[in-house]
Amino acid sequence: GLVGSEMCIRDRSGSDWAFGTNDFTIEMWVNLASNTGTEIFSLLSNYFSSGAGLTIQWRNDSFVSSVWTIICTWGDTKINEYVTGTPTVDQWYHIAWAREGTTSRLFIDGVLVDSNTNSTNITDFGEPMHVGGLRAANPTFSLLGNIDDVRITKGVARYNANFTPPTQAHLTS
Repeated sequence: GLVGSEMCIRDRSGSDWAFGTNDFTIEMWVNLASNTGTEIFSLLSNYFSSGAGLTIQWRNDSFVSSVWTIICTWGDTKINEYVTGTPTVDQWYHIAWAREGTTSRLFIDGVLVDSNTNSTNITDFGEPMHVGGLRAANPTFSLLGNIDDVRITKGVARYNANFTPPTQAHLTS
């Protein structure tokens, strides 16, 4: 896992991150090492600037009324968000974001917590995908904690209702 400040994994930019208006699923296990003060933890992002980039964050700053919230955004537009309450430090949470048709859903530990109509065209604009940080230019939003078993599935919405989170590493399917 990723531990400490200013640490993230960066993958190349390219069409892999252009979901268009198609189905997709992004899922991962997250374990926070801190829940005090005003925090912005970017779990996965290729955010570049206002209006561009996909981001999943767990945060409690003024953007989300200073309460612990998981948000899924395209640029500065919130697509899904859910107020979680203060997360427990050193506890693993399974987070999944899936879009099927024009329905975008956020799941925590297999429970559907938010669903919205969304047909945003998620395009490629040349920014690498970062796991555990916002982007290399802004390491202050790096995760303090661990991320494990990230799976991004382009073209498939794996979840559309409550489910049991996986208990072992994903295979190739």
